[in-house]
Amino acid sequence: MENRPSYYENLEFLRDIREQFPDASIDKHPYSSYENSKRDTLSVMLVLSVVFAAAIAAFMFLLKYLSDSTDYIGAIQSICGAPKDTVVFIKLASVFLMTFSVSAVGVALHALLYGPVFSKLNTIQGLIYQPRDYLLILCMCCIAAVLVSVPFVVSFSRDSAAAFKRRLE
Repeated sequence: MENRPSYYENLEFLRDIREQFPDASIDKHPYSSYENSKRDTLSVMLVLSVVFAAAIAAFMFLLKYLSDSTDYIGAIQSICGAPKDTVVFIKLASVFLMTFSVSAVGVALHALLYGPVFSKLNTIQGLIYQPRDYLLILCMCCIAAVLVSVPFVVSFSRDSAAAFKRRLE
């Protein structure tokens, strides 16, 4: 059956099932599950969007904290003669490496605990993650971290080393 049956075809199918299996009980019409899933999709997407926005905000605050904690080191490097592009590269590399290491640990934990924990929490039954799925998640986390840290790098690049050091004191 490639196409979904019509409402009347479903009624006929249900009648046939009742005739073949008189002791079986059918609680609801097959379309009710489909209609419920269509109705719930908007609310689920709204909740997921709010959670995603909260996660992005928390991630930005974490990167802001990390940027602020390494600003002093960047100012010292600039005062000692390091070019700004080198200091910016070091800042981006530290964000990338930190995100990569945390994401790799998260991916490893998910892979190890998938059978006993996460497979039971899935909304889709029988979902199996391939190594390329984990690699995609890892890459997306690292790309997002570097993109989110760009505003902090731009603000660092605008000031001179002396002005930046004065602002930190």
